[in-house]
Amino acid sequence: MQKFDLLIIGGGSAGTAAAMHSVGKKVAIAEKTQLGGMCVNEGCIPFKSFLNIVDNIEDCRKGIVGIDLIEKSFDYETIVDEVKRRIESVRKSLEFSLQNITVYHDEAVITDKNHAVIDNEEIEFDYLLIATGSSPKANMSATKQLFNFTTLPQEISVIGSGITGIEAASILAKLGVKVTLQEKQNVICPGIPEILRKELQIILRRNGISVKTNCQDVPDNALWCTGSTPVLPRFLDASLCPKTDDYGCLCIDENQKTTVDNWFAAGDVCSGTPKLAYIAAYQAKRAVSIMFNLPDIPKVEPQFIPYCIFAPIPLAWFGDFDNPDYKIEKKSYKAVPAATVYDDTRGFMITATNQNGRLCGAAICGTAAHEMIHQLLICAKYKITLKDLQNNILTLHPVLSELLQL
Repeated sequence: MQKFDLLIIGGGSAGTAAAMHSVGKKVAIAEKTQLGGMCVNEGCIPFKSFLNIVDNIEDCRKGIVGIDLIEKSFDYETIVDEVKRRIESVRKSLEFSLQNITVYHDEAVITDKNHAVIDNEEIEFDYLLIATGSSPKANMSATKQLFNFTTLPQEISVIGSGITGIEAASILAKLGVKVTLQEKQNVICPGIPEILRKELQIILRRNGISVKTNCQDVPDNALWCTGSTPVLPRFLDASLCPKTDDYGCLCIDENQKTTVDNWFAAGDVCSGTPKLAYIAAYQAKRAVSIMFNLPDIPKVEPQFIPYCIFAPIPLAWFGDFDNPDYKIEKKSYKAVPAATVYDDTRGFMITATNQNGRLCGAAICGTAAHEMIHQLLICAKYKITLKDLQNNILTLHPVLSELLQL
C-alpha cells in the first residue's frame, strides 16, 4: 500500500495548484478524465483561444491599413482544430509541471478518513483535498457545443447571460451569426454591479447581440450556458460525505477545512465560492499552506477579488460602486494617445473613491482592460490614492496605462 502526505481528488485548477504548492511532500492526484479540469479543457483556455482567433477575423473583415485582403472568408473547422491544438499545448505544459507528482488517471473512491482505492490500488493519505469542481447543468459544456458545429448556423439563441453566455454570444456574433442572448431573470449577468450592467447592455447592442430578459422560451436552435453544479467525489459509504449546503456544495471554514478534520476542499465544489479558476487555485494553495504549516497565505477580502468578461471587448472590475457617498468618475480611452495609436478608442475607466480619495471600486472596459485592472487593484489593496498614482509614478508614453493617471 502506497502512503501519501496528500491525496488530491481532481486535476483541475485547484488540484494542480495544490500539487505544485506542496513542495517536498509526497503527493498524488486522482483525475478520471484529463488534467486541467474545466478551465483548460472546456472553459477559460478554449474560450479565450476562440476569442483571440475571431478577433483577428473581425479585424481582417474590417480591413487592415496597407494590406489588400481580397478573400475575407474563414473555415470554421480549422478554427476548432486550432483551439484544440492550443488546449493540448496548455495541457502538455501542465503535465510537465507535474512530472514529480504521482498522477492516477482514474476515479478515487474514498473508503475511510485516511484511505482510498484508485485503479484497484488501496492508498493511504494524511490529508485529503477535494477539488472535484463542477459540471455543466446542460447536457454538455458550451465549448463542446461550439466544437460540435459542422457549419455555423445563420442565427442562434444563447441561453444564459452569465460570463460564459456573454462570451459565447460574442464569439458567434463576431463570426457573423445572428445572436439572441436569453436570460430568465429580469437582468443580464446577475451579480455584476448595476453601473457596469448598463454599460454592458450598450456594448452588446453595438456588437449586434440582441438581449431578452424574463425569457422562458426554449428555441429549437440554442446554445446552453446555464451554469454548473458541484461534483462530489465517490464514497464507499454515503455517510462518509462531509456536510454540504442546500446546493450540494461542500461546507468549508475560513481555512478551507471540511467537517472532516483532515479533509480540505477548494474550487467550484465549495460552498459560496465564485466558479473561477484563479480563485480555485488560490484556495488550494491556502489549504496546502495550512495543512503543512507553510508560510501563511492571507485570506483575500471579497472587495479585492477581480472579475472580467473578456468579450465583446474586455470589461474588468473589482470592488463596490453602490455607496452613495462614493465619488464616481468616468474617463474615456479617447483621452489616451496610445488608444489612437492602436486605432481603438472604444472604452472607459470608472472609479469609485471614498472621502479620503481611496479606491473602493474600479472598472476598465477596452483594450488591455484585463491587464491594467491589476494596477488599480494594487492601489486599492495598499491604500494608494489615484492622486498618489498620478503624482509619484512615471508612466511610459504612449501606453494605455496613461488612462490610470488622467
